[in-house]
Amino acid sequence: MAVPSRTITEDDARIIRALIKAGWAQHDVASLMGCNPGRVAEVWTGQRHPGVGFADLADARVKARLAEIQTAWVLRIGTQMAAVHGINSPDVAHV
Repeated sequence: MAVPSRTITEDDARIIRALIKAGWAQHDVASLMGCNPGRVAEVWTGQRHPGVGFADLADARVKARLAEIQTAWVLRIGTQMAAVHGINSPDVAHV
């Protein structure tokens, strides 16, 4: 069963817009945010969260939020890679 795309808050939308403006690809932003690329496109085009501006990526609060988002991404990817390589499988010997 597919995992539903997470809800994008207005603060997330500001970060999404700032990252794309800074040159990030929309699919990379979607991966980082843990959402469907379609949600990122909707934020970028204003279909979702219209009128929301850009986050200041140099702001300490935005940096802290990005650190949280990046940590969640690392944990998500690590879990997926472990599953792909059978690390959590009971029949695989752990070293």
